[in-house]
Amino acid sequence: MQYNHIKIPLELSQETIQELKEQFALVVQAIESNQNVRFNEIAPLCELMSQVIQEQSAFIDVLSNQLKTGEFFAIHLQHHDPEILNLPWRAKSFISCFQAVDFIKIPWHFLKTIQSPGVMTRGF
Repeated sequence: MQYNHIKIPLELSQETIQELKEQFALVVQAIESNQNVRFNEIAPLCELMSQVIQEQSAFIDVLSNQLKTGEFFAIHLQHHDPEILNLPWRAKSFISCFQAVDFIKIPWHFLKTIQSPGVMTRGF
């Protein structure tokens, strides 16, 4: 099976980066203290990540065009900060936050991390 590999650089403000990191830290803290995480503890991170993705015009363009082809593809998010790439971009609870955009049909099973000069990539 051949995948079309699509690289999308995340365009984030410093404020958004900080907010993502803070929300993820709260989720990690909940997991470490309770050995699990409740939806209300991960929901703010899900909503923020959903907002981030919906604000990435390249991401929405790729999905709009790629879904029409019926071909398999892998999206590789790129960002210079590995903490941003290590967020749970593939989490089921995150995917359920995409109710405004219908792209649940994407083959989410593909996960690969690639490191290229100066840019790290997280694929999903």
